[in-house]
Amino acid sequence: MSYSPTLGRWMEQDPAGYVEGSSLYQYERSDPINLLDPAGLDAAPDQAKWDKQKKPAEDALNFWKDFLNLRMGNNPNGGPITDDCMKKMLDMIRAISWVESQHGTAGQNQPGRDPMQSGNPRDKWWQAVQGQGGDRIIGGPGKENWNVGDLPGATRHPAPPKGHDDPNFTPDMSYFWGVLGFIHKTNTGPKGGGRTYRCGDCSWDQLIDGAIKYNGGGDPNYGQKIKDALKMIGSGPQ
Repeated sequence: MSYSPTLGRWMEQDPAGYVEGSSLYQYERSDPINLLDPAGLDAAPDQAKWDKQKKPAEDALNFWKDFLNLRMGNNPNGGPITDDCMKKMLDMIRAISWVESQHGTAGQNQPGRDPMQSGNPRDKWWQAVQGQGGDRIIGGPGKENWNVGDLPGATRHPAPPKGHDDPNFTPDMSYFWGVLGFIHKTNTGPKGGGRTYRCGDCSWDQLIDGAIKYNGGGDPNYGQKIKDALKMIGSGPQ
């Protein structure tokens, strides 16, 4: 593969495609000193595990995009969420899934059932899903507003009271409710758009801040772990 110092990129696309991020011209996750992939075919270290979880994660993100009418900017007149922001959000979900459970393969709190760790019945988020307090979910133009606890009925998506302690809890449920939690924490935080549906500028700073809030503050190193996971998949702030 040839490199153009004028353009500042490699001249041939990575034949493996988008397996390591949105840029087909990035080489070895921007770490060519320590990594080598002369054929451009190596995948990210988490790729095989992510392949098993990607569909429920994408399905959840697309569902909430439409259900909430996700918009860019900080006001009701913002345009529809962009493809770039959707790609960033999916990369963030992938990073959270890796940090929380290595995509359902590591950890002690039912990782196989709950790769996003969204269904812990002892956490405030799952208690909110069960109708025990929680924030108001604000939909975009033409959409309704909801208490979190009303959404299992409104979406007809199951949310077992015992969360991931229930043997019927599945990764689909984990991503479905975890993605909503991430979107809500991201967009209602100080760096977001102030409402569940408002995605602000969808900056990496905003998204990583949302991931930290999703974690709940129990891990002081969570933000760095998310950045490391993003780098591993060839994404995140450059």
